[in-house]
Amino acid sequence: KADLRAQASECVVSHLNRIRKDHKRMGCRKMYYTPHNFPIGRDTFEQIAFANGFKLKRKRNTMKTTWSQRVEIHPNLIEGRNINNINKVFQSDIFYLKVEQKDYYGICILDIYSRKLLALHVSQSLFANENVKALKQVLKSRRKDTLGDCIFHSDRGTQYISKAHKELLIANNMQISMCKLPQENAYVERMNGIIKNEYFHEMVLTRENILSKTKEAMNLYNNHRP
Repeated sequence: KADLRAQASECVVSHLNRIRKDHKRMGCRKMYYTPHNFPIGRDTFEQIAFANGFKLKRKRNTMKTTWSQRVEIHPNLIEGRNINNINKVFQSDIFYLKVEQKDYYGICILDIYSRKLLALHVSQSLFANENVKALKQVLKSRRKDTLGDCIFHSDRGTQYISKAHKELLIANNMQISMCKLPQENAYVERMNGIIKNEYFHEMVLTRENILSKTKEAMNLYNNHRP
């Protein structure tokens, strides 16, 4: 019995090391749901992972990326809504990133039904034209005729009520929705933390490779993370 436990532990550790090679901040519970063939339960899996040093320490971020405004406020259109297909609700948010001692900002747009990351755009600017670039990524991947009545949900940052951003949404028949509190934008807030803490913080980022690393992080999130 002791030999079986030791063998199971060895298999789990080997499995975890393979995953952490690309997903350096993926949590132990999430890793349990990646494909494996050893017959142990989730709690036993986590106990082995914790005992072998795979438990993550949480990181805190105090950088503010939202410039609040009081001039124009749109109602929250997604509260209490049932979502039964893709292209019904997109959520967007901005996060802060440090690259070679320079400030960078990432803009994410997420399809809530599929949880697919539709856009990940990184730049050194917080100006609204960067949000327009991110939105154009989405429009390239999703046909215009499928976006009728799609709700674009964000916080009340000035970037999201810029003239160019609103005009692009309206031109594609999308509705504008805004939250008052961060928990009303929870899905993309959570996803932002994953992209930043599980991927970007574990990569060696430079001004030269930030574009390729952004594509890599987006691919890992969409196609490899369970």
